[in-house]
Amino acid sequence: MAEFTLDFPYAHGKPNLSGCLRTEDADFVVREMMPENFFQAGEHVCVQIEKTGQNTAFVARRLANFAGVREMDVGYCGLKDRHAITTQWFSVYFGKRPQPDWQRWSLDSTKILQRATHKSKLRRGDHLGNEFEIVIRKVGSGRAGEMDLVRSEIEARLCKLERFGAPNYFGEQRFGHHFHNLQLASQWFRGEKRMKVSAGAMYVSAARAYLFNHLLANRVEEGKWDTVIDGDVTAENGEALGSLFGDGTFPESDQAMQRITQVTDAHPLLAAGLRDNRIRIQHRPFVLQPKRLKWHWENDNLCVSFCLPVGAFATTLLREAIDYTDLKRDQDTK
Repeated sequence: MAEFTLDFPYAHGKPNLSGCLRTEDADFVVREMMPENFFQAGEHVCVQIEKTGQNTAFVARRLANFAGVREMDVGYCGLKDRHAITTQWFSVYFGKRPQPDWQRWSLDSTKILQRATHKSKLRRGDHLGNEFEIVIRKVGSGRAGEMDLVRSEIEARLCKLERFGAPNYFGEQRFGHHFHNLQLASQWFRGEKRMKVSAGAMYVSAARAYLFNHLLANRVEEGKWDTVIDGDVTAENGEALGSLFGDGTFPESDQAMQRITQVTDAHPLLAAGLRDNRIRIQHRPFVLQPKRLKWHWENDNLCVSFCLPVGAFATTLLREAIDYTDLKRDQDTK
């Protein structure tokens, strides 16, 4: 069985202080941000649903069943955390079928907030990003009488994140509990499982994410995660982009290509599996820069809010500020 790790280096040093994340679902609030004037006249009915303790794919299936349509006729912009209170949009294509009585929608811990229309099915990345409101409880527990020092240390880290950002690692959610998604990707790529790319998208994504994280980790260790080096691919704003590995010729060259080769040599099975399945090479920013980062304290509980772009993970940002324990996620693994 392949051995995997999430012990990736920190840009600002590993935090010394601990805290508890997701003591309850209400401690992790996520709101999807859509482009202005996105919803206009169209044949796809869009519903904004608030859900608590439910994952996106499950709600989408129940929505299809309620609407009397195929699962493929329901779309959404991205997966949201299960152990949270999340608000996101789903689209439903009815064609000539009649719409249901939306007031009869009934699914535990969910509610429809509003409806709109759009010209096409919602797809991954149609949204601008996500807004987070997160409570981390029992920060610095065991250090009674030192809360001023605890707050000062945490806030210094938050100020660094506000100014410099964090390495844009894929979060542990992408890899599944006990690396389940990576294990299945490895079995698939070794020929132990037969699977079409369309059915294995989750495992392709996990493999690409794992290779990207190692590429970024190497840059963090060198202190070059937030700078452009020779041969980098860059965005329009000049920031460095890292490869999401796949098939074809990498556009990187020089030093950047040497680092890609180091990763593919270290993880040949995942790299070869992506090539063999003709997965298109894409790129992702090395730097995760939060917007509207704010925080306040309620006794020893840290309340923090921020906005992140599409594809970014809140836990990736938080790991640079505090050595948190994700209580809900730990429950899932027992």
